[in-house]
Amino acid sequence: MKNHDIFLCPEGRYTAILEAADEPNKRINRPCKEQVRLRFRVTTTDGIEYLVGKTYCADLCYGTELYNDLETWIDGNFEDFLNDDGEIDLDLFLNKKADVLITHFVDGKHEKPFVKIAGIFPPGRLTD
Repeated sequence: MKNHDIFLCPEGRYTAILEAADEPNKRINRPCKEQVRLRFRVTTTDGIEYLVGKTYCADLCYGTELYNDLETWIDGNFEDFLNDDGEIDLDLFLNKKADVLITHFVDGKHEKPFVKIAGIFPPGRLTD
């Protein structure tokens, strides 16, 4: 596998580990001032590793896309992921396992499909 293919994760359900929660290299087209990209390392059943990511508005208020994906991932149990001020701390999610649902989107403008994280779930929810 060529190095640039590490981002071409096949569609499916995989166990992943969150390895970064950083400012994105490329911003999404949303009006939010601050953005964050969650990057997961996925290992497929044939042992090949891929990187997948999703960029969000950096808003952890109830009901936002980021909050909803985190809530689904940890079944709403935020207690272990709060800092000393009682706020959600993304750094506390680092190196945690998750099941991710990967889909592809073909926009007709690019040669290869756009790899999307369609959902983030507790480990074992989508995989055996």
